[in-house]
Amino acid sequence: MQVVSPKTDTFQHVYGYTAIGESFTKFGQDFAAKPEDYKLASNFMQIAEQLFAEGKLVPHPQSVGEGGLYGVLDGLQRMRDGKVSGEKLVYRL
Repeated sequence: MQVVSPKTDTFQHVYGYTAIGESFTKFGQDFAAKPEDYKLASNFMQIAEQLFAEGKLVPHPQSVGEGGLYGVLDGLQRMRDGKVSGEKLVYRL
């Protein structure tokens, strides 16, 4: 994912892998562990867990479509047509 830094107005790469707190290799490049990312992710998960438990954070309802992978094409078209809002489209494989 690329994000624009509001301070420098330049693109930065952000990898979710750093939330694990371990070094890793991606795209042939070595990345060091970032303890601050791990701490941020840990704090976020604790807060999110509490909000879910208190019912203050609620996931979108699921709409289970038919047709397996072929049904996904219909779901994508429904999204393009603006017929999907506030729901998660799910298809059984």
